[in-house]
Amino acid sequence: SEPFYLVKEGIYRNRILIPFRNPEGEMYFFQARALYPYMKPKYLNPPSANGVHARQVLYPFDESADSVYITEGPFDAITLQGLGFNATCTVGSSISNAQMDILKDFEGDIILAYDNDRAGKVGIIRYDSARRIQRMPSFKIVTPPDPYKDWNEALVRGEDLANWIFHNTKDYSYELRILESLQELT
Repeated sequence: SEPFYLVKEGIYRNRILIPFRNPEGEMYFFQARALYPYMKPKYLNPPSANGVHARQVLYPFDESADSVYITEGPFDAITLQGLGFNATCTVGSSISNAQMDILKDFEGDIILAYDNDRAGKVGIIRYDSARRIQRMPSFKIVTPPDPYKDWNEALVRGEDLANWIFHNTKDYSYELRILESLQELT
């Protein structure tokens, strides 16, 4: 099956449908991304009346791997997967309790790879708070290189993302958060 579908009519017209599939190949969720910048909203999800809400799912990833990179959206997760990284997404910059429940059993390293913008930075802080409540271990972070907002944009512009990730992934700590906040003020 193809990884994406172009929708030509109906409510998802002029959108790329990104399926979320289980290991058996069955689609359990999807996100429909607008093709054109003027289209609002940029992303449409299926109605939660269909049984699954965006806050209850993660993009498919290898749950037995040594590490997982968590991005905001499926295009970024797919970008990192294409580079050989085990990646998923939270369908936004704020992780939910249901998504944390899925991740709390993951035994490998968790690397937050949110966007390089304010929402991504806030998402990292929210993840840190949620993982403390869940009593999950510490985590690592890596963001796309400046000036790019997200992983897909950096890839399209020709950045060597595998090398960037290798050299810029770091342990997250409260002290690091304070230092980054101080740098933003100066």
